Amino acid sequence: MEITGHREPQIKVGVFVCECGDRIAGRLDVTALARQAGELPGVAWIGQASYWCLPNSLERMRAIVAEQHLDRVIIAGCAPRTHEGYFCHALDGRVNPTLVNVTNLRDVCAGPHRDDPTAAMTKAVAQIAMAVGDLAARQPGAPHVARITPHVVVIGGGIAGLTAALSIGDAGIPVTLVEREPELGGLARRSPDDRETAELVTGRIASVRTRSNVTILTNTQVSNVGGPVGRYQVTLSDGQTIEAGAVVVATGGRPGALPSTRSTLHAAFILCDMAPEKSQTCQRACCLATFRQAAEIKRQSPDSKVTILFRELYTAGGTYDELVWEAQRLGVSFVRYPAGHVPQAVDGEIVTHDELTGREVRLPCDQAIPAAPMSPQEDATRLAEMLRLPADAAGFIADTRVRLRPADRIERGIYVCGAAHYPADARRAIFEAFDVAARVVRHIRRGQITHWAAAAAIDAERCNGCGDCVKVCPFLAVVLIPRQGQEGRLAQVDPLICTGCGNCVSVCPVKAAQVPTATDEQIEAQIRAALGVDGQGNGRLIFACEWSGYSAAEVAGAQGLSYPASTRLIRLNCTGRLQPGLILKALEQGAAGVMILGCPPGVCHYEQGNERCAAAFDQANALARLLALDDRLRLEWIAPDDGARFVQVVGDF
Repeated sequence: MEITGHREPQIKVGVFVCECGDRIAGRLDVTALARQAGELPGVAWIGQASYWCLPNSLERMRAIVAEQHLDRVIIAGCAPRTHEGYFCHALDGRVNPTLVNVTNLRDVCAGPHRDDPTAAMTKAVAQIAMAVGDLAARQPGAPHVARITPHVVVIGGGIAGLTAALSIGDAGIPVTLVEREPELGGLARRSPDDRETAELVTGRIASVRTRSNVTILTNTQVSNVGGPVGRYQVTLSDGQTIEAGAVVVATGGRPGALPSTRSTLHAAFILCDMAPEKSQTCQRACCLATFRQAAEIKRQSPDSKVTILFRELYTAGGTYDELVWEAQRLGVSFVRYPAGHVPQAVDGEIVTHDELTGREVRLPCDQAIPAAPMSPQEDATRLAEMLRLPADAAGFIADTRVRLRPADRIERGIYVCGAAHYPADARRAIFEAFDVAARVVRHIRRGQITHWAAAAAIDAERCNGCGDCVKVCPFLAVVLIPRQGQEGRLAQVDPLICTGCGNCVSVCPVKAAQVPTATDEQIEAQIRAALGVDGQGNGRLIFACEWSGYSAAEVAGAQGLSYPASTRLIRLNCTGRLQPGLILKALEQGAAGVMILGCPPGVCHYEQGNERCAAAFDQANALARLLALDDRLRLEWIAPDDGARFVQVVGDF
């Protein structure tokens, strides 16, 4: 069945209803659905097929789009997360990718409401109407394109930096290696007790000096990094500026300061209380440093008594296991103390229980030496700010690679490896350096970046330069720049870093920030469509994060779990996009209730988007309380795979 029309010639929306075998057609009257949806304002063409995702159906879709001159397309079928990119690619060259929408009728309508086909049909028409309203309010987006300069800057000349520079240079890509010290080698050069690593570093230094496409700059630091993605302008302390398509951070860390033990007769090294359940916070580098120093004490003073007290020993295997055997051979003792009872030196001795032998141990102790964890370089925070990279709680530089959002993120060309990223021994640093080098080579050889994901946009006339958007951006994509020819500052978004989460929109006091694929107008259009189809005024609106609430709704539908069909779902990139006005707008339009479903605390894909959402909800709820409407608002956190909880909270509401 196909329905054509030209109700709004300026906007021509095509709706492709998928039967999805019997998963939709077996529960909904797809022909009647197409007929009803075909009457929606703005729909220029509507038709159905068994599976629009099959190759022959895709060819038919492309032909229809061309024949009907459609500029917006809705596929009413299955999950957008799995198929929206697929259809965008299939329609490449025919429809702007930002004007393609996949609406999940299978899991949101047909699956959960199979026992009430009439209500399921009404909801399906409403969900299509919401998609039409959303697309009708959108402006076509444009791709963000950046050329990549075939040159790499590696910051740090330790084992990680040397390894990365050699691997990248061997791939034929020019490299500038920047080292702040007078000599290359980093921490390994200053650790004579780690002879194996020192020899390895010596070989790396000799190799890198023979590479004609690797420029070595010692006694030099990076003073600033500017420029767009793909063409970074790296300014050095000697005044020169290098244009680079990629930057590798391999600045290393600072080893913990261990006290002198040359005059010690009885020394006890006390490692952390690191039970397996706490192992995710272990730096692992402390054990290795302890083995080496304990062995060195025994070499220098064979008569000294040296004991290592530990809960768990973490080594990297191979050579590092040999360090343990070497320490034992030299006479170092090992005592495993009880969990939660870190030994302390009192009155010249340590009293503890040895879990390995089951006996109490009393150790004379002239010096108790606690674990000495590695710490970040002193200027790590400053470097992270220059590169617009986050830092963790300890101050190490975090890599922004996000595997959960491959479609919305790009490789910026900035990579972190070795102890600059996390406390790491030489083996770990080398492994990470090889991994980063492979990613750098792939990034440089692309030549350019083409990115379609929606990025936030700033209305320069409205922006007052307050900087609130800069503070909440989880990926540091927003900066303040001086206004051209005017006083004051202006927010500027880097479209190749922005992921379109909308956190900046929620905090902007003058509505200068908007995400083109989730503007106020688009969300309000969906609200009107959601509440206007049945006209009964009993609709319950759900703002659902696509990574949690919407995913849980899809799981519930796939499992055939039932909940009230009066619900209407608005899929959001992140609930942090919401503002109090949008929440209350739904009540103003006649919603019986408004629920927000976001990611549980601590697992937001946008760092603190759910916290932004909670703040907006509290403001909206306070206003609703004044009108005695607060019982009609609800905020819940939900895991993406918890369909049963979705059914429970929606049913309770």
